[in-house]
Amino acid sequence: GQGSWGMLTVDEVLKRRSAARRRLPDEESRPLPDRKALLYGRLSSPAQVRDSEESLSETAALVDLAVADGFRTSIKREEVVRWLNEIRAGTAQPGIREDGELTVVVADLGISGTLGQERRKGLALLKALLDKKELGAIYVQEVSRLSRDPDMVEPFLLLKLMKDGKCRVRTPERVLNPHVPRDWEVLRADFEDARQELKVLGRRLHRKRTQKAARGEWVGEPV
Repeated sequence: GQGSWGMLTVDEVLKRRSAARRRLPDEESRPLPDRKALLYGRLSSPAQVRDSEESLSETAALVDLAVADGFRTSIKREEVVRWLNEIRAGTAQPGIREDGELTVVVADLGISGTLGQERRKGLALLKALLDKKELGAIYVQEVSRLSRDPDMVEPFLLLKLMKDGKCRVRTPERVLNPHVPRDWEVLRADFEDARQELKVLGRRLHRKRTQKAARGEWVGEPV
């Protein structure tokens, strides 16, 4: 069928085609740098912080990625590596560092992604900056670092804030802009994958606890 074009005059069809050509392609709607960047790092438990040296190193590497993208800062990857190693060793505290166009947020290290901003200082800051439309990009190792909310409330709120503020999500592999419908769907699917993964892990943990309890061993809570 002719669809919505069927009742248009030739001049109207030409005008629509001209307008379509003037629209920015997806790639051009994701420019970096833009405003400020926020690097967000999170691991789910203190044990993961102690044992996940590689994940922390990969988080620090996002500093180089932000600088390569054009964000200006005097923060160096090496100093973030030292800071994260000190946090692992218990000689420094998770927190926030800011210089120039980059804010490094590792205040939520050791805190579950199922929790909201009332328990996650880093997430609260991220949402506040998004609400003010001050962020042009969020740098994360993977989207699940932002949220693992089993009810999907937090992810949709983050997506809305990012879309309204035209803020991109930058991972080592790609740039995603929630303002672009296709990218919104990719990010939504990533959050959904994190949610499903959490459910699978929960079932596995419950099964292990049940088996342990069946052997008469204490699991810390009723099963």
